Amino acid sequence: HLHHSEINPHLKAEFPPHITLRDEALFTLISRHNFLSTRQINARVFPNLKPTTVLRRLRKLEERGQITRLGRTQGGQAVWGNSKLTNELSAGMYTYSRVNLHTLDHDLLLNEVRFYLEEQFGVAEWLDIRHMRADAVGKPFDKDFSSLRVDNDAVRDDIVPDSIFKHTREGVELGFSLELELSLKRNSRYDKLVENYFSCPSVSTVFFVVRNNLIRNSIMRAGRRYYRGAHQKFAICTIEELFAGGGDTLMHIAESEPKPLYALLDVKGMSSEVVSLGVQSQDN
Repeated sequence: HLHHSEINPHLKAEFPPHITLRDEALFTLISRHNFLSTRQINARVFPNLKPTTVLRRLRKLEERGQITRLGRTQGGQAVWGNSKLTNELSAGMYTYSRVNLHTLDHDLLLNEVRFYLEEQFGVAEWLDIRHMRADAVGKPFDKDFSSLRVDNDAVRDDIVPDSIFKHTREGVELGFSLELELSLKRNSRYDKLVENYFSCPSVSTVFFVVRNNLIRNSIMRAGRRYYRGAHQKFAICTIEELFAGGGDTLMHIAESEPKPLYALLDVKGMSSEVVSLGVQSQDN
């Protein structure tokens, strides 16, 4: 165990002592992804410990008021977030977590997709538009998302992406959007989504990861109805295809030929070994 002053000089003096480097890694990872399940924490922060040992540590941090239990998934997994206390005593370095219990399972699966893109392709600069002030996202997104604010209802036709990220392709930093679609929506909803994304120049490519082919086909039909440059703007695959195919996952782009994911992210077909927060990332 290390005293707080040996870990990070930016933490306030009142920040609870006996914080380990793994605890700091946990607070940082939660800040990046908003909240995590016990299994996700075990896999990526405490990969060499038994689940029961990890759970004891999480309960100890909960008792100290440093993390909070936000709810449970449909499968019974506890979900953990940073507390307001941790946010305040770290001078805002660790953001406290917000949760919508109605989308809990969706958002945890979204984390898995984000982990996969990090570990396979080096994607790192995530921005969660739903849980931050839109004017804090920076370039290239600041103009397109300037009307949105945390805890405010979006205008009906506003784009509120599941996640946005920056990534360098062919030497140029570009904006990308990630949409995880688990249920089929009305055609008019997809039509409006496609239309709005075409009016969003800061997003060069929209990645749709969908539960099944029925949803994929509906989105592709919307792209064909709008057609103008859809093959360059939208890429779609199922969840099963993404996790099974690695960088060779074929992303269907409207009416054009599918392209492998590694080509869309400009990684030359090679997986990137990413070590973040001083903790080796591992797949579940």
